[in-house]
Amino acid sequence: MVTPGTVRTLPLILSLKIRGPNRENWRSLSPRMNISQTFAIALLWAVAQVELRAQDQVPNTLMNKETLASRVQRLEPNLAEIIRSADTRIEVLETPFFRKGTIYLVVYMGPHHPLAFTVGCAEPDFTVLLPANPEGFVQLAGKSDLRLDSDRLRISYVIVFLESTRDFARRFQILNRFDDIQLIARPTEQEKQRYEKLRNAYESAVRPPTIILENEEWKVMVIALKGQDLVRLEIKLFDNGKVTVGESIIERDLPINYAK
Repeated sequence: MVTPGTVRTLPLILSLKIRGPNRENWRSLSPRMNISQTFAIALLWAVAQVELRAQDQVPNTLMNKETLASRVQRLEPNLAEIIRSADTRIEVLETPFFRKGTIYLVVYMGPHHPLAFTVGCAEPDFTVLLPANPEGFVQLAGKSDLRLDSDRLRISYVIVFLESTRDFARRFQILNRFDDIQLIARPTEQEKQRYEKLRNAYESAVRPPTIILENEEWKVMVIALKGQDLVRLEIKLFDNGKVTVGESIIERDLPINYAK
């Protein structure tokens, strides 16, 4: 069940890969934003609306906003109204592992705070809200003519699974290098020292997601920020798209900007 809390946006909503004619405009924002940068989105959003208010068609998809909203209406009427809003932007996530299915990222720049959530669709009429819903993602995969015949596709599948089924009320950031961890603004000397100790301890360990075949099971290893913590995720991936996620905390309460 998706609740309003699970779809509130956090700084990492733009870390998802997006396709469409305005991709570079979105990615010009830092793909690893801290919490204070959320306010910058609103300003850039206002400028973008000059062009986007006249566009009802979702970029590079088979659905316009009303069609997507009508499908979501049956699941959650309040989110359907958000989709219809002139202050909502919709993009399509890159899903090369689906031959038929589509995942939409919905971003609403409301008057109080931004909000984001993901919607999965497969024809003829399957629709699922994905935040905090890993089972729904696997259902979508089963209806989308899934293909996982290369390491590239397997890793891509796991990344999109993690980022589209995340709890959008909390920070979740997949790391590729240690410098993706941004030190808190205006740090104290103690926070600076701890940050450098963390760098010395983990710089070589923080790297892009990797995959191995172990005992006839695919395992994807991911290092991420979750809330204020540095975590290691071990994801087992099966040919039918099912995943199991194991999580261990590497370091708690990092000296980074606060996010839930």
